[in-house]
Amino acid sequence: MSEFFGFLSTFLWCGTILGLAFMVVLSMPQSHMRDVMKKVLFAVACFFYIVSPIDFMPEALLGPFGFVDDIGALVAGVMSAKSAFHSAA
Repeated sequence: MSEFFGFLSTFLWCGTILGLAFMVVLSMPQSHMRDVMKKVLFAVACFFYIVSPIDFMPEALLGPFGFVDDIGALVAGVMSAKSAFHSAA
């Protein structure tokens, strides 16, 4: 059990450092990476929307048509990530 809490502690420290680095880059008004990070964060938000149980169109009520919003989020996230990686190069 102590290995799990050691991993969790390390994971949280790394996430905090990464979050602070994102905040520093996003605060730079003339940075090219600012636009790239916005696109990456949007792609990550789309991923979390897809895996979350809360949906705009729930599958439990609409059946297969409930996946329309998830597919839209998937397409938007992939396009945003693709655009971020192309503009970063």
